[in-house]
Amino acid sequence: MKRFAEDMKRLAWLVAPYLIEAGVISKEEVAAYKEGFLDLLESNDEDKKWFAWSIIPDLIEAGVISKEDAAAHKEGFLELLESNPVEIKPFAAMYRPTLPTWRILDYLIRAGVITKEDQTSSPP
Repeated sequence: MKRFAEDMKRLAWLVAPYLIEAGVISKEEVAAYKEGFLDLLESNDEDKKWFAWSIIPDLIEAGVISKEDAAAHKEGFLELLESNPVEIKPFAAMYRPTLPTWRILDYLIRAGVITKEDQTSSPP
């Protein structure tokens, strides 16, 4: 049962931007819990960490977190890149289609969360 509850917490972050867009909940209500999401960016579980980084674009766009919030945790993302930079990572496939690492990396660079220098200074 605990595993199910943890999965539902992650699913809530995935659907939150859509609920905000639909007017079901406000971005301020969701943002009040953002520390719980930011903790996922530092998870010891690689799958949870990849999942969290994969939804950063949606949460920034929805106004739930800022690029500065994400940038404060960028070392965790760079560690994931070091673990296997060319492999296509599954981002919680049961909730979301897989996304290639480069798409998340590209978004994070364009959003100013990480820099090209961060990525290139990180050893493969």
